[in-house]
Amino acid sequence: KEIKLSKASCLQLNILNNTIFCIYRSPSNPNAETFIDSLSLQLETLNASTNNIIITGDININIASKRSELYYEQKNRVKYLNMLSMYGLLAGHTIPTRGKNCLDHIILKINKTKHLATIAILHTTTTDHFTTFLSISKIKDHTPVQKTKKVINFEQALIQLKNKNLAELLYCDDPTDAVNRLIFYITETLKDNTEIINIPSKLRTIKPWITPGVLRCIRNRNKLQKKTRNDPFNEIVKMTYIRYRKYCNKIIKHVKRKYDREVLAKSVKNNKQLWKNIKNITYTTKNKNTITELTNLK
Repeated sequence: KEIKLSKASCLQLNILNNTIFCIYRSPSNPNAETFIDSLSLQLETLNASTNNIIITGDININIASKRSELYYEQKNRVKYLNMLSMYGLLAGHTIPTRGKNCLDHIILKINKTKHLATIAILHTTTTDHFTTFLSISKIKDHTPVQKTKKVINFEQALIQLKNKNLAELLYCDDPTDAVNRLIFYITETLKDNTEIINIPSKLRTIKPWITPGVLRCIRNRNKLQKKTRNDPFNEIVKMTYIRYRKYCNKIIKHVKRKYDREVLAKSVKNNKQLWKNIKNITYTTKNKNTITELTNLK
């Protein structure tokens, strides 16, 4: 559908829960303030459940900073990028697409856990602008076992930040530079107080539905099983193991079924994902290895 933007043409496409804004803005008007405000109003109307948001087109706002640029160019770029960042949108590239200016934008807000975005700029002589390409691919649903975790000592980081001399920020004339320096100081302080800890194998979960409580239950069951094997004629140990095994299996089934119901409920509006989840739950996605050498004997 066509979207009304101030001094620009725009088409909005909704494809597979992806919202795409195709925009052309004429360079005849150097002041982009009204265009930015109208685009901001359109972004406010989007549903929060929208999977990916893509803004692309010849917008004629240079988002690649230069050493020497006019005042209105810097003003348009800063206001434009700040407005987009308010909605979680970031520039996919700042590669020049016409001369030394990046006028053809690909602005993205994607779910990084599910999709991977790739951008390419094709240098052609067909037009006075280079061609921009965007490819979004799905990431396979494979969650590796987490073997390490980051632990941040926020109390020590706060003490270190208080002891740091930040007086230079007060004498900085450029507010953007002051904010960038402050972010740098905070980031470096957090890095200095971050420690990577190895997760013991007994605490690692290999399935997304296994909770720490279920993991403890499984380990206790295995310990009782080991005691039963070491003392097979002890009826008390054997009966304790059998009862705890039934209790543990009951908990595992309950947690697994609850997780499966939540997965199906989330994909009920997406038929393709729904059937994929059904196959995963029923274990019908695995390839069956048939032995053809015996069946083909004559």
